[in-house]
Amino acid sequence: MKDGECNGVTHTLGVNELLRSRIKSVIAAIEDEGNVKINRQELAATLDITPVYLSNIISGKKVPNTELVFKLAKILERKVDDLYIYEEE
Repeated sequence: MKDGECNGVTHTLGVNELLRSRIKSVIAAIEDEGNVKINRQELAATLDITPVYLSNIISGKKVPNTELVFKLAKILERKVDDLYIYEEE
């Protein structure tokens, strides 16, 4: 995203740069609870993505699109807000 103005506020960062993924910690917590209903291979297949792409999402190297975030939240039985935190500069 280029520098721009939206609602009178100048933005210099893209949305992806302001989102901090918590997917890794959410998945780790689910696995630690012992309530794992699906392994990572099955999760990737259910999301119709490759295991490598899922790994990149979990590690924060890739940011999934909105639809994928909602699907992931539903499968993990979490709110979208549990998966990402919006951080202001």
